Amino acid sequence: MVSDFLGKVGNPEQDGLPIDEFMCRQALFKTAESMAMLDVVKFIETSQQKFNHFINDAGGSLCELNDKKVYETLSECTLILYIRASKDNELALIRRAQTHPKPLYYQADFLRQQLNFYLQENQLNYVAQINPNEFVRWIFPRLLEHRKPKYEAIATQYGYTIDSQDLYQCKNANEVLKLIYGALG
Repeated sequence: MVSDFLGKVGNPEQDGLPIDEFMCRQALFKTAESMAMLDVVKFIETSQQKFNHFINDAGGSLCELNDKKVYETLSECTLILYIRASKDNELALIRRAQTHPKPLYYQADFLRQQLNFYLQENQLNYVAQINPNEFVRWIFPRLLEHRKPKYEAIATQYGYTIDSQDLYQCKNANEVLKLIYGALG
């Protein structure tokens, strides 16, 4: 599983990874994510042999790729749709991250900065002292805020935006399609 490979940074005795290994895996993940997104064209062609529709449910880390070629490719062959979370949805995401901290992708500069803040706040000297789950719980709200302008920028340049509260009001597929058509103008 990808998340098992990605892992969490921190104390090896608590299933954390040393910082160098974690950063290496982060870089490998970013490369793989970019390559997978560039392969969407092939996935669409293959799926059309059996299905009428293809949905590319990209992960939240798509905004972290900072890869114009990826965004252009996706916008040429798919409809990029940003589902902007309401405050209630954001709080639900944060609560889930608190109860079920999972491995995540972080841009290297963001991660280094946040690790420094975390170490200072918790009076720790080394990344190996970090409780991996506690760090994920701590960083997730910051990651969410860090990513929101990136999602907005991608949607503005390459796609469209709908609001999560509007989506949750939809009772069937036709209402979802109507909402999406409305976003297309």
